[in-house]
Amino acid sequence: MKLFTASTGMFSALLLLSLIFNGPNPAVARGLPAEFTTPATLEKGSIFYIQKAAIPFFSPTSGMGQQTGSPGSRITIKAGGFRPFTPVKSIQIDNIEILSTSTVTTDENGNFEATNLLVPGLDPGIYTLVIRVGNGDNEVTSASTFEVTSATESTAPGVAAAQALGPLGNHLERAFHFDNATKSWAFYDPRPEFASANTIDQLVEGQVYWITVTQNTTAVLNGSERTLTCINENMPKEDCWNLLVW
Repeated sequence: MKLFTASTGMFSALLLLSLIFNGPNPAVARGLPAEFTTPATLEKGSIFYIQKAAIPFFSPTSGMGQQTGSPGSRITIKAGGFRPFTPVKSIQIDNIEILSTSTVTTDENGNFEATNLLVPGLDPGIYTLVIRVGNGDNEVTSASTFEVTSATESTAPGVAAAQALGPLGNHLERAFHFDNATKSWAFYDPRPEFASANTIDQLVEGQVYWITVTQNTTAVLNGSERTLTCINENMPKEDCWNLLVW
């Protein structure tokens, strides 16, 4: 038997089902589902029914959301064609898990939207985007591509470093940024003697910065309240480095 799917992803099949009855009267078949057609008696005591069945055919599609982003930026991934009300198990870019601990489930149409996902620190280029939905025998995998762009390609407007980091006041010690494209570090030090040496002119939304402070502090940075911390303060193993996505 050859089966062909329709544009809706469904197909119909004519199935010959044999039902054997003890009684000579086919009327004993009462209560059969409405999908069954009128019976055709082939021999005494036996009756056959033809049933039409529409079976869903899942054809996942991925990458309906954002498919580009620079390292450290936040993105949204959308996909569809999966089983309804099924948990999304994994979303990976170049085998790096980006779904983290987020709980995402497909809706009644088999679609989902995963937001606020962090692009890993990869070199600019095209990478495989793999989505896994469901578990065990019900797991479905869909693959697409994702382009990691250079931080220097960002079109987002930047904010002058002194203004952007100003809310940290005297608690700011230094800020660093690594450029994946040039493989170089840039820094900003608020002390006046470093004004001509600083290489971070602006802080750009979506970029990643290492910021070191002198003590635990909370400030509003780029419109969001951020808490930067220190451990082992005033001790030999003091660590006041904080990684922030701007």
